[in-house]
Amino acid sequence: MFEKCGTPAYIAPEVIRRDGYDGRLADIWSSGIVLYLLLYGTVPFKSIESEELQEMILKQEIIYEEGISNEGKDILSHMLEKDTGKRWTAKQLLESHWIKTGDESSSLI
Repeated sequence: MFEKCGTPAYIAPEVIRRDGYDGRLADIWSSGIVLYLLLYGTVPFKSIESEELQEMILKQEIIYEEGISNEGKDILSHMLEKDTGKRWTAKQLLESHWIKTGDESSSLI
């Protein structure tokens, strides 16, 4: 895929670069942004200027502040990996301990 589309704060880095991308991995990124929002109450990149927002997504490191568990940070860091070769696939996410077990003692918060 090559078309740049999506809600600006949720667009994966590879979509911004327009190098061609795997929509499934781009969707993992966007889902990671949604999970970040659910856990922290805000998105990791914010700007009212589109170009500035895109630069932040491409270059800025994501801050994982206190308030969520190490497991939550681990899942987020794998979903929001800028290198698509290292970003988790849906299969890897579904096999994560937190999702696979549904164990209440395994909390993201």
